[in-house]
Amino acid sequence: MRRQVAAFDSDAIAVYAADKVTKVRELRSRATRGEGVLDRDELQADERFEHYDLSLEMLEELAPHDPLVRQLRFELEMLSEIPPRPDLIAETGH
Repeated sequence: MRRQVAAFDSDAIAVYAADKVTKVRELRSRATRGEGVLDRDELQADERFEHYDLSLEMLEELAPHDPLVRQLRFELEMLSEIPPRPDLIAETGH
């Protein structure tokens, strides 16, 4: 999908960026409610985060000054700042 978006115009890039911003905001919202979406030990979660990171990298190359791209960076940085859930800390002993 990222390769396809890179081949299109700025409108397609904006739509892709907006979609990613929305999805990352949803993840952040769910994570703050303790829904376990940040359990990075799971392969699926790791793949999801890698996808968002690669999407951001592509978007920053194509449209580094686009407000949606900057917003995506912000959302991903905020997502990474959410502390681990207390129940996970208790389980791992950290």
